[in-house]
Amino acid sequence: MKTYKNLLSEIQRLQTLASKRRRNEVGAVIADIRQKMADYGITLDELQAPARKGKGGGGSGAKPGRPKGKKAAKPKKKTAKRKVAPKYKDPQSGATWSGRGLTPKWLAEKEKAGAKREEFLIKAAPAQAAKGKARG
Repeated sequence: MKTYKNLLSEIQRLQTLASKRRRNEVGAVIADIRQKMADYGITLDELQAPARKGKGGGGSGAKPGRPKGKKAAKPKKKTAKRKVAPKYKDPQSGATWSGRGLTPKWLAEKEKAGAKREEFLIKAAPAQAAKGKARG
């Protein structure tokens, strides 16, 4: 197993080697780039211009890997959430709760003090009570 000092010296050696290799290869890479620029008629101005939205110069704007003519699926619209009528009411503060989600603090505290949840039920109006029974 190599020690920490051995690893550090190996890192230094590899960085030096990488630097030498880069210097040796840069000339060939630049020559290759110049040749491709000449082949395609690309100017320095074109290279320095900000990248366009449709990369690749095809102008289609299609994303790679997507069949031509196919567009991305549109995200589904979120449906508006329906408001739920309150089911419980705090007689002191007037705060209400639909009975969905976490129990509100006011109700949790009252239950902890010994009250029953049913004591805070909102009494349905006679017309609403009849509707509820008709659905059965």
